[in-house]
Amino acid sequence: MRGVIVGLALACAAPAAAQPWRYEDAQGRVHYTSDVNQLPKDKRDRILAAREEDRKRRAALPDAGVKAPPPRPTPPRRPPPPRPKATETEEGAAPGPEASEAPKVDPAAVVRQLEAELAEARTARDRARRKALEVPSGQAYHARTQAEQKVAALEEALKAARAAAGAD
Repeated sequence: MRGVIVGLALACAAPAAAQPWRYEDAQGRVHYTSDVNQLPKDKRDRILAAREEDRKRRAALPDAGVKAPPPRPTPPRRPPPPRPKATETEEGAAPGPEASEAPKVDPAAVVRQLEAELAEARTARDRARRKALEVPSGQAYHARTQAEQKVAALEEALKAARAAAGAD
């Protein structure tokens, strides 16, 4: 009987929520329960008293055997690669006045390029329209819609480029 009480007292050190309780009744049968309130009153009082005594004993003990884990070493940081100075170029010389200026764009060349792209886009649009009529499918319809949108965008860009070329 004394072994059961000692075993139960030692088991009291663990959290009670997960603790199964074991006890023997007067007829010698062994019972298990997870609720301390289901234990017989005389055993429950002894177990709870032993638990309280153990808690007080543990609180009085110094934490001599427990050491905090050592701090993790931080890896050394690499310095960022050196950046070239704003006045240096790849060769190391200071830039000349022509290097700082934006390249000049010929508006007439832009207009010619957009006209060529527009002609190709119109051809592709007509091809997509014919295919959409021959093979009615979602993919053909989508291709036709994309081709029409590209033509419309190029027409707007050409209109703006012609206005810029005429304004210069």
